[in-house]
Amino acid sequence: MANAGGDGLLEHIRRMTDVAHEPHQYLLPICGYEKMPLVPLEIAVEELIDFLPNIQSFVYVAKQRCEEPADGLTQDESAAIMLYSMGWEPLDECLYVVLNNTLRSSDRRNLKPWLLYLRLFLNGIFRLPSITRTIYRGVKLNLKQSYITGKTVVWWGFSSCTTSINVLQSEQFLGKTGTRTMFTIECESGKDIRNHSFFPSEDEILLLAATQFKVIGCLDQGDLHVIQLKETKPPHPLLQPLPILAVSKDESSTMPTSIAPKVTHKLPNVNQTVSQLKTPAKDIEPSSVQLSDPATSRPHYRNHELEQIMANNKGSTELNLLSKQLTDRDMEIVVYYVLQNNQTLLRLSLFDNHIGDEGAQHIAGLIRYHKTLKEIRLNNNRIGDEGIHYFADALKKNQTLTTLSMQFNEIGDNGARYLAEALQINKTLKSIPLMRNRIGGKGAQYLIQALQHNQTIKSLELENNQIDVDGILLIADALRNNTTLTYVSLFNNQIEDQGAKHLATALRDNAALLTLNLSETNIGDEGAQYIADLIRHNKTLKEIRLNHNHIGDKGIQYLADALKNNQTLTSLSIEHNAIGDNGAKYVADVLGGSTTLKHLYLKYNKIGEAGSQHLNASQLNNKHLTLHF
Repeated sequence: MANAGGDGLLEHIRRMTDVAHEPHQYLLPICGYEKMPLVPLEIAVEELIDFLPNIQSFVYVAKQRCEEPADGLTQDESAAIMLYSMGWEPLDECLYVVLNNTLRSSDRRNLKPWLLYLRLFLNGIFRLPSITRTIYRGVKLNLKQSYITGKTVVWWGFSSCTTSINVLQSEQFLGKTGTRTMFTIECESGKDIRNHSFFPSEDEILLLAATQFKVIGCLDQGDLHVIQLKETKPPHPLLQPLPILAVSKDESSTMPTSIAPKVTHKLPNVNQTVSQLKTPAKDIEPSSVQLSDPATSRPHYRNHELEQIMANNKGSTELNLLSKQLTDRDMEIVVYYVLQNNQTLLRLSLFDNHIGDEGAQHIAGLIRYHKTLKEIRLNNNRIGDEGIHYFADALKKNQTLTTLSMQFNEIGDNGARYLAEALQINKTLKSIPLMRNRIGGKGAQYLIQALQHNQTIKSLELENNQIDVDGILLIADALRNNTTLTYVSLFNNQIEDQGAKHLATALRDNAALLTLNLSETNIGDEGAQYIADLIRHNKTLKEIRLNHNHIGDKGIQYLADALKNNQTLTSLSIEHNAIGDNGAKYVADVLGGSTTLKHLYLKYNKIGEAGSQHLNASQLNNKHLTLHF
């Protein structure tokens, strides 16, 4: 099992001192993962099981520990980082040991089973802010012969470092006697992974694989050799960049220089907004589509490689066809073989292929007629509204499917309407993630209306769609009286301050919603004022996320004042905004007393030393509140 407690220090030491294993030569660039799809961690590690036989147990622990990930990461991204930070024996079956050995190998073919994991792991790592500062690393060996002043070197493995030279000089690490090499590193792209580490108390900065350095100097002090490195950028990347990263936010918000001791909360035109929301939405009209029966004889179209895969998986409970370049015609083969040869299949993964509406029609036949299938994942394909129409018709008949994942497709408002119609009838589907599609406010309204009559789906995940301020008015109308949804995420839609106003007004009296994610929605201080009004009046919300917005000192003041009398909210996340020392001081003054809030996330704002001192003092006075800054 993973080491815990004091053994966390041992794992940190192992990762920090494995620098001795670097090959000191230029290898081929690290690539291939950038073409892979983002998949759940459980799927990302499947190809590692042959040489990491216990990996699935550690994945389970990591996922449980990362149910509420920090820094705006997904649960799977955070858990992928935590999995890297774990240590277990034997070491030749430990993930970070085997991964770094593979990265340092000259045979890049050995990376193939790691590509899905690297895609997920690096997606999370790249979304963390880069740190520019001096960090340290060392080993109880003399390595000065490999680091010549003026030369360029590359560390091909992921490199664990510390920000404290005192930690490095402690007896548990290098100590102060004997042969030692200490690296002082001027890094430009370090990542603080403590929020996602299995050992969060350990001070660990992670340098990316294939980081290049110039040797600035070497100082001999008896048995201690101090080597100074400066991170440099190669002319061409040695670690390929990823095509999909979190959108960076404009940090040009103007910060107020002072804050008055009290804010008068005037919410303009709230009554007008309420009247706008009282117009009842139209019922969803039923639609029909012609769904042909699946073929009962072998399709004329042949794909021998695919047919061999299907034959090899006869009777399996899980079928993974990720990144196989599969087309619409291939789906006829998949459906035929599953229906003819596999009545025990539970999970079908078709991530990252070229499946469009015609292929969706074939898959719809599988949804309608297969009797055991519980999960289908079709992320990163080309399925649009017509394809969803086929699925919707099949879902009306299906009584076993619990998950239909449709992220990264081409679904618009019409597709959402077809799906909504099916969800009023289907009573077994529990999860239907729709992130990164083309759904606007009207489509979201259809879905929320339908889920009012559906008791199995509790979350609506519409991150990275095409919802604007006008669309939010429709969504707010639908949410006003919804009694089933407990989780709504509108992350990375153009909601803006006026959209926040519509939502806050509609959700004042909502008695079901527990979590609202409005991160990366272009909300500023005015929008924060409306959210504050929501906090003041709503009696059930437990978590609000406002990361990657433009909230400054004035906005945090509105929010802090609202928290004084709130009795239900336990977590408020406002990371990556524009809050400064004045805002931090106000928060400290307000929240130093009694509050039900347990976690306030303020990392990656503009809080300096003065603001940090106020927050630290506040935390001493309120033992129930943890401030993350």
